[in-house]
Amino acid sequence: MNVLLQQMARDGLVSRAEQAPVGRVLPTRITALGRERLASASAAVAAVESRIGALPVGDRAELRRLLRECVAALADG
Repeated sequence: MNVLLQQMARDGLVSRAEQAPVGRVLPTRITALGRERLASASAAVAAVESRIGALPVGDRAELRRLLRECVAALADG
């Protein structure tokens, strides 16, 4: 998670404190750019979900099965 947050900070999507106020946890806040990207990604997800919902029931079941196989293959990776 820390590596992901570091990359997001480098990309300007979040801001992080230089030092942890307590322990090792660095407070993290989403930036304006991060909010813009999140809104764009959320809209893209909604559009895909809408299109998937328009598929016939059998095709949706097959798509879910294939996506589960993809997730499993990536996890084995």
